[in-house]
Amino acid sequence: MSEAFFYVGGVPTRGCWIDLESVQGWDDVAEKLTEAGFSEIDEILCADAEDLALHFLSRLDSFDLAGYIECRDSCSWASEEAKAAFMDCFGTWDTSAFEDAYSGEWESDTELAEDFIESTGMLADVPETLQRYFDTNAFTRDLMMDYSTSGGFYFRNY
Repeated sequence: MSEAFFYVGGVPTRGCWIDLESVQGWDDVAEKLTEAGFSEIDEILCADAEDLALHFLSRLDSFDLAGYIECRDSCSWASEEAKAAFMDCFGTWDTSAFEDAYSGEWESDTELAEDFIESTGMLADVPETLQRYFDTNAFTRDLMMDYSTSGGFYFRNY
């Protein structure tokens, strides 16, 4: 669950942490700041963020709230951790690219390669006596040229 520390009046100590799960826009952020006791809300800045929200915070204390909301609300089948991993790999959020690139969560590159081999049936027609000569390590190394990974999440490069 993502949170961000928003502040007002250009003073980083005049703010609070806000849970971004139900925020739909800047009016919601202003309302939560008002509820926390901050009045005269003219400019809202963001000093820190956690989890997925961190990817939408700039070094200048601005926060891409619209981009965060679009990312949070798209691909509801995927976790925030998977979305953050995608942004670690590719630097920006793109819903279509995420849907195309997401390959799942794996413990290791080899586990991904073994699943790829099995799910594609690439060795199905090879006699068992010859399958043992297949170099899974070399195949894994070559397969990983087409993938990026972060935190155990794998994405096909686009």
